[in-house]
Amino acid sequence: MKMIITPGWLRNKIETAPDTEIEAGIPVMMLESIGMFLPRESAEEPAEDERLVRLKHAFGVFIRNLRLTRELPVEALAECAHIDATELYAIENDPHYVTKPRTVYQLANFFGINLKKMMELSGATQTYDESLEEEALKFAAKSDGVSSLNKEEHEILNEYVKFLNEH
Repeated sequence: MKMIITPGWLRNKIETAPDTEIEAGIPVMMLESIGMFLPRESAEEPAEDERLVRLKHAFGVFIRNLRLTRELPVEALAECAHIDATELYAIENDPHYVTKPRTVYQLANFFGINLKKMMELSGATQTYDESLEEEALKFAAKSDGVSSLNKEEHEILNEYVKFLNEH
């Protein structure tokens, strides 16, 4: 029996079964057709480029600030978004961590953020959007190291969310 998992099927399962781990080994050409990158260990370039690390760092800061805005501990956000708490911790603290596309989808859905931009910011899809990178770096520089958000930091976060959802 031959089983073919199409991008549509996979996307449908991610959207309709948030509590179920949906991962699949699909052909490279299918990954490319839905804009997904290859895991680093399978990619031709062994080293992660500096630009991607900066974006993923900004993604971690962004997720941490969104979580802090809602006053959620890591475990509570993980439960609400139907993701693993250890993965959420890695996203927030390790810019080399390879975030699963399903996790990005769950976080984008939970926080109401543009999925395409979240995928790009997390490194789950490739992007050449210089404005996204520029805004991500500005945001991370202004927000890094925050343990709770003051009024100005809330405004910075809100402006960044607005930017992501408009572009």
